[in-house]
Amino acid sequence: MKKIISILCTMLMLIGFLDGISYSVLASSSKTLDDGWYYIKNVNAQKYLQVKDNKGKNSQNVEIGKGSGAKGQKWYLKNVGNGYVTLKSDLGNYMLDVECGENKDGANIQIYDGYSGKSQQFTIDTTSSKGVYTIATKSSNGKRVLDAERKGTADGTNVLQWKYGKDKKNQQWKFEVIKSSSSNTNDNNTNSNNNTTTVSKDNLKGAYGNIFGKVGSAVTLAQLQDSKSLDFIKKHYNSITMENEMKPDALLGSSAKKITVAEAKKKGYIIPSGYTEQYVPEINYTNIDKALKIAKDNNLSVRFHTLVWHKQTPSWFFKSNFDNSKGYVSKSVMDARLEYYIKNIMTHVYSSSNGSVVYAWDVVNEYLHNSDSGTSDWTRIYGDEGTKPTYVKKAFQFANDILKEYNVSSKVKLFYNDYNTYQVADKIVSMISYINSNGKVCDGVGMQSHLGLTWPSISYVEEAVQKFTNAGFEIQVTELDVSIGKGNSISAKEQEQAKYYSDLMKMLISKKKSGANITGLTYWGLSDKTSWIKDVSPLLFSDLDNPKKAYYSVIEASSTY
Repeated sequence: MKKIISILCTMLMLIGFLDGISYSVLASSSKTLDDGWYYIKNVNAQKYLQVKDNKGKNSQNVEIGKGSGAKGQKWYLKNVGNGYVTLKSDLGNYMLDVECGENKDGANIQIYDGYSGKSQQFTIDTTSSKGVYTIATKSSNGKRVLDAERKGTADGTNVLQWKYGKDKKNQQWKFEVIKSSSSNTNDNNTNSNNNTTTVSKDNLKGAYGNIFGKVGSAVTLAQLQDSKSLDFIKKHYNSITMENEMKPDALLGSSAKKITVAEAKKKGYIIPSGYTEQYVPEINYTNIDKALKIAKDNNLSVRFHTLVWHKQTPSWFFKSNFDNSKGYVSKSVMDARLEYYIKNIMTHVYSSSNGSVVYAWDVVNEYLHNSDSGTSDWTRIYGDEGTKPTYVKKAFQFANDILKEYNVSSKVKLFYNDYNTYQVADKIVSMISYINSNGKVCDGVGMQSHLGLTWPSISYVEEAVQKFTNAGFEIQVTELDVSIGKGNSISAKEQEQAKYYSDLMKMLISKKKSGANITGLTYWGLSDKTSWIKDVSPLLFSDLDNPKKAYYSVIEASSTY
């Protein structure tokens, strides 16, 4: 059924594109409202734009209903440039969204995880009546607007996209400023020019969700299965990255479990057309499935980390007959294995009932640090390919193929992820330009950001952010922590760490305000107690019950947005 829907969406988008060519933009000139919380009232029905059943989840329908003050009727309008706005529901980090990014009449209006793409941007256009507006969709290039279906006035009347018609009151809306603060239970409150609401000071996603969209942490499956840890995660984050459970060694195992190609086909594995070997390795999806289900059940999004890496990938995957005692395979054989691995994992995710939670993939991790003096398994096969690595480009192409197949390219992003990106920023720009030379398949850069009090300087990190911005890349901070240095006590360095974190956040916010497309902020661990570098106390919490000065400095820095 998912594939059928995906195909239909693709067909509808194409039909809508052809249908929309002949129309001119009919709505009057855009008037941008101030950022802030609003109720949005349909003029014809005198009812309010709301999320069906007041439930925050992907693809939940949008309709009109009698004013109730419920969260599902509250919308945060944010100006995002060039006359466009986004409208975020008070139910979480869900944006008003045109289903499938369609541009034809009848496209449904829903909410979906915020990613600020075309289907989630609108213009608020004036009409001949004062204080009355139409809401035009960017996905239709402004030719179609939000419409209460068939001029309906009953509670539950569906809202869809339809060609603009002058004086059609079912397409007209009033924006009523919410003068009191949003619900205390809202974790995504944000400062606005109207001072209609304040930043939530008791959690990270409340402070930064409206700035960067995704606010996350590296977690383990055990932490997701522990009630106290899960409650902590849900309080502070709307995104998670599995620390190890989705890396190649976790999915392939220390030794190959081989099955014949014929057996693999019966089990539903994808076998690439260029695959010439008799066997394939089975992929263990058990922990992926467990993590995705917990994420879906708890309204958490997922960054998938990582598909291609020179570490934590078993050497047998590169050897003849998947036998570690044998020699390395040829480039062409490895290309086919790479395609097999990437396409099967991504297909498994997006064909599952929980796959919609995955919004970003670290397709390739740390390529520019992978040589290991020429001894890494990838280098042994492909050699040193500099900033034009053929297998890296193919990895992104394979991943992009699956996104297109499941029609999620507009909602899911593909990243190159690396550490010390400020040292190799120019190389990253060159490499991604090569990767995208035959069409865009890499959306941007994951800046790991394992930082320290004495190095790198904030300005050094800022230079890299600016280079990636100039290149047009999407940017996500993916593995943030700030070490106090070995041999130092946290009591002696806590204030210094708090200032570094604060200065870093203020810089990132400043770059965001000036145009940097920063769409995610992920910390590498829940607390110092469970950090991969616990001896240098790098995180915002010493343990789940004890926030550090750094935490409060980060929360406070959000007020500069």
